[in-house]
Amino acid sequence: MFLLQRGYRVIAHDRRAHGRSTQAGDGHDMDTYSDDLATLMDFLDIEDATLVGHATGGGEVARYIGR
Repeated sequence: MFLLQRGYRVIAHDRRAHGRSTQAGDGHDMDTYSDDLATLMDFLDIEDATLVGHATGGGEVARYIGR
């Protein structure tokens, strides 16, 4: 909310059912996470963004950038 209130576009995604939306049974690895992030970035046509990840999300962002 802090960033939204200051005019930033903020996007948070549910990493492979961590929010229990689909309870995915596979694909729980950094390559799949970074592929999912790449798909989201492409689909939403996101450019010139700051990516922030906490814990596993930090590894996901690092893998995405590295790949």
